Amino acid sequence: MILDIRDLQHHLSLSVETLRDHYRPLADSSGGWYHELGGEPGATATALALACFAACGEPPDHLDQALRFLREHQQEDGGWPTRTSGSQAVVEATGWITWALARVRCDLRESSPDLYRATRWLIAQQNPDGGWGSMRGAPSRVWLTCLALRALGELDPHAEAVTDGVRWLLDRRVTEPVSQARVWGQNSGERGPTVTHTAFALITLAELRPNDLPRHLPAFAWLTRRLAMDPGNQHKWIETYTVVPENGGAWRLNLWHYGLPLALTALLHHPDGPPVAQVGPALERILEVSPGSHIWGDHTQPGGLPSLWSLWWSLQAVTHVYRQPLFRPDDLVVWLRDAVVIRRGPARRKPLFSLAPALWTAGISRLLRRYWAYAALVLLCALIGGGVLAGWWDGEVFWVGLVIPLALIPLQEAFKSRT
Repeated sequence: MILDIRDLQHHLSLSVETLRDHYRPLADSSGGWYHELGGEPGATATALALACFAACGEPPDHLDQALRFLREHQQEDGGWPTRTSGSQAVVEATGWITWALARVRCDLRESSPDLYRATRWLIAQQNPDGGWGSMRGAPSRVWLTCLALRALGELDPHAEAVTDGVRWLLDRRVTEPVSQARVWGQNSGERGPTVTHTAFALITLAELRPNDLPRHLPAFAWLTRRLAMDPGNQHKWIETYTVVPENGGAWRLNLWHYGLPLALTALLHHPDGPPVAQVGPALERILEVSPGSHIWGDHTQPGGLPSLWSLWWSLQAVTHVYRQPLFRPDDLVVWLRDAVVIRRGPARRKPLFSLAPALWTAGISRLLRRYWAYAALVLLCALIGGGVLAGWWDGEVFWVGLVIPLALIPLQEAFKSRT
């Protein structure tokens, strides 16, 4: 895969422009964003927009106004509702908002919501089984458990709730019939394993338990195979379910899933290194879609509303690539399975094969400096052996000639031990 870091910068710049163009001020000196960019502001979308600015490395626009909007919509118990949940705070909103504000690191500002109350609310909503549903008592779901865990991981990673939640997440893996890999579906195996839930679970575990990732190699392998089977599929769908609170009433909630950038972000955490054969096409597919374009149909069709969810998931994947160690803004990267060649400065304009002689020369020079005695031994053996074969001297000279080079070996070892 050949990657021009400037293409990633361009995508990030377009994303920031899209966010700036769709901010919506309100009469009370607050304001924010809606998930269908341009509509009346919503709490979850506003927090997510602030996280988008932070992911792009930009100071969030209208930060105080957005924080004031979120503070006004935070309930006394610390949670946030969605528009469809009425006045009932739910994990779908509170998890995203708490995580996003923690990422922006704005909790010390006077206008900021109370993230510590939000943390206590999330912990209080954990079910006895260790997972999270929309609220305490609602069936635990993989996606919502990941949301709550990521939020708590930013603010209170050592909470007992995090340990219990990770245990629940691991216990809810399902076995994929063909490969026997243990992966994740939307709710304890309902609908079978999905790219979306497996990727989100792996991202969550990478943030909370990075040292345990080698245990999940079969899940990474399954995710890699799924992308290889259908590289053009965005794995996009809406998870819809009914929430029935204990105090009565019911409503439907929708979760927007955009699996391709989620899978790319997860594979960048692969313990054996990212599978470049899948990373390259996935990244190209993401960069083809304009930032904020609606993901539920052909983004070229007129009348399609732009989506903040589409913008966010693509940003998450692009920024993970953009911030890989050693990458600089003007680099041209040749990304191989087991190696990365970074071309910068004048080397950007040179053909890759023209750099090979310099690489070979540098490598041979390093080997000679380290193994000069062995090189001398081989050279002398070749010269003396060639002279014997040519009849220049007797075979006895060959054995005598070996004494000197052989004596160089312990001399070299002694020199190495002293250095």
